[in-house]
Amino acid sequence: MTMKIFALPAMGEGVFEAKINKWLKSEGDLVKAEEPLLEVSTDKVNTEIVAPFSGKLMHLLANAGEMVAVGAEIAQIATDSTTVPVNDSKSATTAPPTPSSKATGKKPLASPLVRKLAAEHGINLQDLPQTKRLTKRDIDAYLAARTAATTAPTQQSTPPTTSRLATKYIDGEEYLDGVKVRREKMSAIRQAIANHMLASVRTSPHVTTVFEIDMEQLLAAKNQFAPVCQQKYGFKLTCTPYFLHVACTCLQQFPSLNASVDGDDVLWKDSINIGCAVSLGADGLIVPVLRNADTLSLEGIARKLNDLVLKARAKQLAAEDVCGGTFSITNPGVYGSLMSNPIINQPQVAILGIGRIVPRAVVVDGMIAIRHQALISLTFDHRLVDGEAGARFLALFKERAENYHRQ
Repeated sequence: MTMKIFALPAMGEGVFEAKINKWLKSEGDLVKAEEPLLEVSTDKVNTEIVAPFSGKLMHLLANAGEMVAVGAEIAQIATDSTTVPVNDSKSATTAPPTPSSKATGKKPLASPLVRKLAAEHGINLQDLPQTKRLTKRDIDAYLAARTAATTAPTQQSTPPTTSRLATKYIDGEEYLDGVKVRREKMSAIRQAIANHMLASVRTSPHVTTVFEIDMEQLLAAKNQFAPVCQQKYGFKLTCTPYFLHVACTCLQQFPSLNASVDGDDVLWKDSINIGCAVSLGADGLIVPVLRNADTLSLEGIARKLNDLVLKARAKQLAAEDVCGGTFSITNPGVYGSLMSNPIINQPQVAILGIGRIVPRAVVVDGMIAIRHQALISLTFDHRLVDGEAGARFLALFKERAENYHRQ
């Protein structure tokens, strides 16, 4: 019997920890590879984690309700389960985790590439678990675990849910400033959102610029395509796919708004993956990601966005649906908000806010006319994006949105 360690897998950029909601298997149960093993929640999504290999679940190393860092060991699985009685866990012999080369005294086998990567990252190959031959995957796993161990405490520092107000108890009832209150624990997803937003404000100096956009041409284009979309694909077309489409063309001209800041370094992104906020009602909101959105047509964006929205509201999003975003768009205008000042979704550096589209009296060619207008805001990280660049990006967005019929 061989005992293997099961560690919490990576779940996307910016995700350093997850809360174990519940285990779907108990100690002593047989598990199959790719079979759901546990449910976890992060600030981005609730998802199922599958077993990486078949065997017998011997030991749970993390409990339901516990926050666990990515790369942390959460279970031990015996892979030769046929030799172990299913209903008698006491008869199982627990083998220790695979020892490192340092512990065995053997020199690790590795290719020149693996040795080069280890040297670049300051890794002693003898610290890695012993295998027949070390691969790049072993290096990546070691780095992921090391990053999680050093970063997770920072993410957990001073979460807003740990602060306590000066409440008082009178006859068993709790009061705040003389007002009776009912205490209720935040949901896991709401706690994660709160911590993520607070960390973003602490990390990035937020700056917001606002432009007013004439929506007449974009609305005309939408109204022309909407019946076709309804008949062909069966869903109602909104303006949001148009905003995403325009944003993609502008980000190609302003790559700094599609980047990330890592200490003193800038991380330039090869892809434009746009996250679009979706309300989940009482459960808060989630930001599914349209990957490689700049390679999609308007029709492709509309279809993909509709699929993600349906999955989000049915709580069927997978981890890959909410990770890897490089830029975000939020549209509170659908609820009547005229303008928004949203918080940046780390580790991104910018987010676009769409206000309500309303008819207004404006001056056009020296004449007063009634035109559909919208206030569009861009909130950006002033560490990387200057006010001029933010304004020029939004000016280009305005020009292309107002002349959408020419695209």
